[in-house]
Amino acid sequence: MKKILGLLMMMLIVASCSLLMDDPADAFVGRYNYSGIQFVTWGSSSGTLPTEGSFMLTKVSRNIVQMTGAWNSTGTIVGNTVTFTDDLQSDASGFINYHLGTGTLSGKVLIINYSGTGSLKYSNSVSYPFYCSCQITATNID
Repeated sequence: MKKILGLLMMMLIVASCSLLMDDPADAFVGRYNYSGIQFVTWGSSSGTLPTEGSFMLTKVSRNIVQMTGAWNSTGTIVGNTVTFTDDLQSDASGFINYHLGTGTLSGKVLIINYSGTGSLKYSNSVSYPFYCSCQITATNID
């Protein structure tokens, strides 16, 4: 009986140590498809636009992930949340600085709130201020 109890305790210790050694970033890694509704103001016009796409999160270190795809950002993980750095995107039409903020992971679903500010050209080549905010639901498809 003592041998069995000792063996069970040893297995419990090994299992506990492996749980403590898991990297928080591992839970976030994968390919994600996302969708949401953007609330947009461009010049004097405003409205909503559907948004969808994909991004990938790869592990950089124990608590850091790199986002590529729709945005290029680095995220710092604490528990089930990830806080992303800003992502500036620009082309001949203008620029948008995305403030990705914090995302929350539950199972394979990552909810991210973001906003964007910038300046975009209209067809007459005049630039107008741009603002958007959105909450996306992203599902890990790996």
